[in-house]
This record gives sequence, C-alpha cells and structure tokens, in this order.
Amino acid sequence: MRPQHTDIAHYSTIITGTIEWQTIKNTRVTLFDLMDHLKQGLPPHFVAHWYHLTSEEMDEVMQFLKAHEVEIERSYAAANARAAAQRCYWEARNRHVLTSDVSQLPLPSHADAHWLALRDTLLAARKKCVEQPNGTHAAPYRP
Repeated sequence: MRPQHTDIAHYSTIITGTIEWQTIKNTRVTLFDLMDHLKQGLPPHFVAHWYHLTSEEMDEVMQFLKAHEVEIERSYAAANARAAAQRCYWEARNRHVLTSDVSQLPLPSHADAHWLALRDTLLAARKKCVEQPNGTHAAPYRP
C-alpha cells in the first residue's frame, strides 16, 4: 500500500502540493529544482533571481526547507532515484542509436552544406560521448 500523501498547502502561502512533490504556487517550479541549485552552492538570492522569486518568497522557501528538512530530503532522494532509473532505462534502450555508425548511411537527396555540417557535428558529439564516458555513460554497447 502506498503511503498517504500529505497536503502541505496549509503550511505555506507560496508552496503547494504534497511533501512528495512540492511546487511554487502558480508555477511549474518544484522545490527540487531550487534544491538542485542550492545544493550546488549557489546563493539563495541568485536562485531567486533565476526563478523570478521575490526575496520574501525565497525566504519563505528557505524556511519551509528548514522546517521540513527530513521529509523533503527523503522525497528528494526518492525523486533522484526514480530519475536515475529512468535515465538508465532510456540510455540502455537507445544505446544502439548513440553508438551506431551513421556515417555509413546514404545521404538524403536534400543534403546540402548546412545539413552535412550538422551531421559532422552530430558525429563528433557521438564520438566524444563514446570516447569520454562520464559517471552515467557506460562503455558503448557491442552486441
């Protein structure tokens, strides 16, 4: 049985939603969006400016984060785990596309210099992705 969602609308004048998924009222900005930037070390006033929040709204967000730290951190970790699982799924599903050699495909009849430049840029980006894997990209899939 799923845990019951807790409505947080009565806790704040700017934050709405549930503890599992909080948003800034009248926007699609989640607290997780703000937390990503704050966890990277950006100052709150910069984050507020980026998301067009007043200093009073950002102060209320910071107070809310502090007051509900445990629940929000748990929800944040769960959301990041879901996102990581989805990213792994789609990377595995699309790995053949990323590692395929499109340079061997025939050129379309409408290929012009601009199209060829775009194709070369794509090939270079794919090569870089395959040659320099980071934490989320594994070695190319070879069946």
